[in-house]
This record gives sequence, C-alpha cells and structure tokens, in this order.
Amino acid sequence: MSKEDVLKIKNENFLSFYCKNDICVQTESMYEDETVDIPDKNGNVTTYITHTCSDTELVYNRCSSIECKFDTDCLSNKCANKHWVFNDDEPIIRYNDIYVSGFLFIKGRSLYALR
Repeated sequence: MSKEDVLKIKNENFLSFYCKNDICVQTESMYEDETVDIPDKNGNVTTYITHTCSDTELVYNRCSSIECKFDTDCLSNKCANKHWVFNDDEPIIRYNDIYVSGFLFIKGRSLYALR
C-alpha cells in the first residue's frame, strides 16, 4: 500500500503503518512489534528492526531491542552498538490513527505521520 493510499483511510480504528520508500505495511498499533516485513518495489520482503534505542540507553547499556549487525537490518538504516538508532538522513515514517472527539461522540478519525 502506498503512503497516498494510507492517508486516504478515514474513520478506521487502531490502525498503524510503517512506510519505507513509499511502501507501507500495517503493523501493531500498540508499538509491540519488534520487527516489520516490508516488500520493495519488486516484491522482495525484508525484515527490519523497529524498536529504537535512545542515545542515553546506548551510553548506559540499557537498550533491550533486538541486536542488529548491519545498518540494513534497521528501518532507519542505522545500526550503532548493535542497536537500531534514529537516523536524520532516513527518518522513519509511521502512520497512526487519531481521533477528534466531540461532546459524547467521536467526530472523526484520520491517520498522521510520526517521524
């Protein structure tokens, strides 16, 4: 599914998508997935680590994510000290549903991007 298709989704509950190179796949909405399988434009599927570690967690050796060996193991394309870290050159895009509530009733839902 493309980013454009994801953004067209309205009034759906508990949807989350990870996207890479304009290809999006649905994922666990409660951030419990440690990996995500994303196909490339040719249909070849790659498993990426999705759990990040902060700089502080790395410094104090408190990161509990799956260990990576190569940058390509990570959704951000950056592996440091055997863990996935944020990469300003290749930001991660995750779309989550949000809702705007009215008095007693939900007025609407839409998806937005986290970077």
